[in-house]
Amino acid sequence: MAASAPASDPVFALSSRFVDEYAAVKPVQASMAGVPGVFDTWDDYSPEGGAAARVFLGRYRDALGKLPAATDRFGDLARRVMAD
Repeated sequence: MAASAPASDPVFALSSRFVDEYAAVKPVQASMAGVPGVFDTWDDYSPEGGAAARVFLGRYRDALGKLPAATDRFGDLARRVMAD
């Protein structure tokens, strides 16, 4: 029996969107993490910027929790990595 392609798990689309949005919210951190692109701005280190980052991370944690259960080890691993 052929297994489904790991990329078909919705966690991979969610994590891809996360990386794209994370790069916009935290350009310095994204650059240090190796996300490719041109980052000519700084992270917002103000209290408002910190609050916005917490909201961003909370939104993705909620979205991750609403995904259906993984059907293979790759989806399970991706969920654990993203939750961390």
